[in-house]
Amino acid sequence: MNNQISGRLYDGKTARAVQVVLRLDEQKFIHFEPAVMEPQPLATTQIASRVGNVARAIRFTSGAVVESTDHDTLDAWGSANNRCVNLAHRLENKIAHAIGALVIVAVIFIAGAFWGIPRAADEIAAYVPMSITSKLGTGTLEAMDGVFFSESQLSPEQQKQTTDLFTTLLPKATPDSQFAIVFRDAGMPNAFALPDGTVVVTDELVELADNDAEIASVLLHEIGHVTGRHSLRMVISHAGLAGLALAVFGDVSSAGGILLGMPSVMMEMSYSRELEWEADTYALDAMKERGLAPAVFADFMERMEMEMALTKSTEGEPAGECPTGNEDAQADTTVAESANSEAVPATDSVADVETEMTENETTETEPDYEGIARNNIEKWATYLSTHPATAERTARFRNASPVK
Repeated sequence: MNNQISGRLYDGKTARAVQVVLRLDEQKFIHFEPAVMEPQPLATTQIASRVGNVARAIRFTSGAVVESTDHDTLDAWGSANNRCVNLAHRLENKIAHAIGALVIVAVIFIAGAFWGIPRAADEIAAYVPMSITSKLGTGTLEAMDGVFFSESQLSPEQQKQTTDLFTTLLPKATPDSQFAIVFRDAGMPNAFALPDGTVVVTDELVELADNDAEIASVLLHEIGHVTGRHSLRMVISHAGLAGLALAVFGDVSSAGGILLGMPSVMMEMSYSRELEWEADTYALDAMKERGLAPAVFADFMERMEMEMALTKSTEGEPAGECPTGNEDAQADTTVAESANSEAVPATDSVADVETEMTENETTETEPDYEGIARNNIEKWATYLSTHPATAERTARFRNASPVK
């Protein structure tokens, strides 16, 4: 057995490193050259496990540490001390062990994301105090007001009529203070519930409805979200998924990436569907109790989807229309005119032209922060909303037993 290694010693008191040689004698005492420390018994040292070719630490009771890459000798010293110091090295060099570890991590992550975290969120949400949910709801609505919504244009009479309808739909066993309704102009028919129990209803939804029964069907669905604390459960789930990513991947950037990406990839595909089903169940039962035809909700959802599609198409190119030959010709003429209009006049100085080009480049390359924020808010609003009206959901309401 080789009884000598070289390395760098840190005394644990200063940051200065000293190059040393460690020699193990027959009595299993470690001697230092130069003699910066008294001989130390091997039995009291801790030799770090081998990980690739990374320098390993030999820790002494005094707090001093020696880092060395003489791995074979360190392994032999560990064996002489009746300690297994290269277990991690053996595991990482076995393909079967690596694959097994990967499978275990994948199972833990998937099980946690799809089952463990949602179930934990259900339990935690029941104990979150109203003071916290109030701040969550207020903060979310303020963010949406700053980017996505504008002040409601509904008349006071329309708002009062819808508010009175909302009040009549509230469950008797729940305090009215848990619920609130607000109106916003959003450019499209929509409704969603915030973590604090506030139900946001857009002007376009109220104006699109033909009668109170259609509005009531949507409000009952949102009340179902409030009673189930669905928004709060989603917030807790996202935070839990970030924590799981941090535990599995071991760094904050991975956790942040998971937090941003997983709601779209995993939870929106599974857990959110479960919450929508719960809210639909509440609405379906409540509509039957109040003598409302369940098919009303299905019909109104489809009308809202059509209206939202029309709204999006009018913001850009009309849906279903293709440019004609004349339009192509007009486009060519427009491009030519635009090119001529943007040509640099002969009287402009070179400095003026360079200044203008620099300003244009700065404008073009500057990130559209407002657009990014608006896109995120739109995704969040759609995420909490009654939409989309999937075929499965509409069929469920249409096939429900008719009201007697």
